[in-house]
Amino acid sequence: MLRGIVSNWFAMLVLGVISVILTPILIHGLGSLYYGMWILASSVVDYYGLLDVGMRWTLFRFVAHLKITNQRAALNEAFVVGFVATASIAIFVIGLTAATVTIFPRFVHMPIAQSHVFAWLLALAGLCVSVAFPTQFLSAYLRGLQRFDLYNLGLVVSGLVRAVLLTEVLRHGLGVLGVSCATVAIGVLMLLLNWWFVRRADPELAWCRFSWRRMRELISYGFYTFLINSGEYLRNYTDSLVIGRMLGVALITPFSIAARLMEYFRSIMTGIYGPLTVQLVELDGQSRHRDLQDAFLRSTRITALLSCLIGFGLILNGRILIRLWIGDAFESSYILMLILSVGYLVAYAQHPCVLIAFARARNYRPLGWWAIVEGAANLLLSIYWARRYGLVGVALGTAVPLLVVNILVQPWYALKALELSAWDYLSEAVARPAATAGLFLGLCWLAGVQHAVSGGFHLVWRLTWQVTLFGVLAYALGLTRSDRHSISRHRFQFATLIQAQYSSTLPWARSIIADWFLL
Repeated sequence: MLRGIVSNWFAMLVLGVISVILTPILIHGLGSLYYGMWILASSVVDYYGLLDVGMRWTLFRFVAHLKITNQRAALNEAFVVGFVATASIAIFVIGLTAATVTIFPRFVHMPIAQSHVFAWLLALAGLCVSVAFPTQFLSAYLRGLQRFDLYNLGLVVSGLVRAVLLTEVLRHGLGVLGVSCATVAIGVLMLLLNWWFVRRADPELAWCRFSWRRMRELISYGFYTFLINSGEYLRNYTDSLVIGRMLGVALITPFSIAARLMEYFRSIMTGIYGPLTVQLVELDGQSRHRDLQDAFLRSTRITALLSCLIGFGLILNGRILIRLWIGDAFESSYILMLILSVGYLVAYAQHPCVLIAFARARNYRPLGWWAIVEGAANLLLSIYWARRYGLVGVALGTAVPLLVVNILVQPWYALKALELSAWDYLSEAVARPAATAGLFLGLCWLAGVQHAVSGGFHLVWRLTWQVTLFGVLAYALGLTRSDRHSISRHRFQFATLIQAQYSSTLPWARSIIADWFLL
């Protein structure tokens, strides 16, 4: 699990730096209107992702389980079923895109002269999503095999190519259509790269006869994954549609800045979710119930601490961050980011509640229906409040249902599945992170963090001492004695991992890095 987390966070760091650099380049290079059109087109076709009926996450879970239990024939069947299903969906998406291009440009408010540009953006975005279906299937298979290193290597390579290609497209004045064409090319690259990685990671993989029994098994489980994905799509991709329809396409850009920061938030948190899910699936498959309870409580403490660090970091420093990152003209995005940060902080702090239900398939179904309820509430509230409060209303429409479901619903199902009491959950998983966060905020206030900073150097300095302070408090107060002992043990495991992984290359660098972790 440690190797997967380190690999995920390394990829997240590289991709985060790339995105931070590219976002203002794209916004200023395309302008608010065309950047908003590009985001809107992407949001529309992103709904095609629901057509996989939860196959991607279902395959991730089943591949992990089949690998752990050493079921080679069943693993081959799962691969063939997943490949055929996602390839079929990809072909269907191409036809669906043709219908969308015909109908959707009439739905949003934009200059008539730009409607044909928007139609081309929809077509290219649909083609990109079509290529993404088999790519995501292959990446799910890699993650199920616990080859997060190969999966993340593909992300890093594509991210670097994307940065170079999009910068060159803008430098040569090819505009938003050039950006979309480059995105399609990058999608094809990712497909070929992931196919090569799968063949390398699983040389015993063999084609076999298509199994309808395996297909029914995957669809039966995947339906509830599909419900959860549907709720997340309603939360993450309807805001652009609501704004484009009710407030104007140009206003998508300031909202997308706050949403992009939430994507960075999500990326950091999801870096530990995949490896953690594999561990939970393994413990459940081995019927180690007590170990599963301990893993759930420990992971909740860790995710809560990490979520508080990121969330409060954005809340305390978001205004100057947006001003330095994008420019003074978009400082109004801070209030949107503030509202969204509260909802996401609570949601990601308790995300192991979802992971435990995902690992224990029999407890997964109710959360699927609740995800639909949350997504529908998000859409309806965003529409209602957008009429009254504009962009702030759209942000509230996202945050309020997120808070309600993650405070009142998801923990209850997780505790029921694990046979834990609410007191055990609050005292062993929530209390320490909450006390750490409260003390951190109090000390930041006493240190005068509410005062504005004057530039990038001061922001870096403030972030440095805030992260250091939170780390000290988390280690002393937020973690239990067993957590601290586990961290110390993992330092030695990580040093051993580095030595094993890089024994054939750069021996001097390996020694330096390993020795640092052994200090």
